[in-house]
Amino acid sequence: MSAPAAPGRVLLLGQGALQVARECRQHPNAAPGTTWEAHEDLMACQASRNWTDWRRAPGSARGLLLAADARDAQASATEDAFRLALSGAGLPHQVIYPQAGRHTPAVLQALGWAPAPSPMRRLRRSCADCLDAACEHRLFQDLLAQRAERVTAGDRTPEAAAAG
Repeated sequence: MSAPAAPGRVLLLGQGALQVARECRQHPNAAPGTTWEAHEDLMACQASRNWTDWRRAPGSARGLLLAADARDAQASATEDAFRLALSGAGLPHQVIYPQAGRHTPAVLQALGWAPAPSPMRRLRRSCADCLDAACEHRLFQDLLAQRAERVTAGDRTPEAAAAG
């Protein structure tokens, strides 16, 4: 991978922002000269000089909002507060969703410091979203193999047990 371009200033916002910023700074592909500011609390963020500077010149920083895990009510409330403040201030930002429970890989990819996952490795919400015949065939073959394993192991399906 060639030397990454420094985005200048990165404002990392949301729960876990401090840890993610630390990990990104230490990453071998991190662009030298990048200035990081991380905020997990909206009030502290809005009181910072960087928030004021960003409002005056929205293109002066790259705003990255860490999306919360839907199961974490506190993180979701923090994300919602940041979203409302960013939208209300008209500040451009990108929402970063975690990959396998971690934000750091997604932040590195958003900044161009790590390759995006290949399309085959991305998870889909359901088979109806896939529309890939080869994927559907693999799924069908796997289901047939699982059924064959159950039958050879003597585990009968509920329908077979009811019949008799």
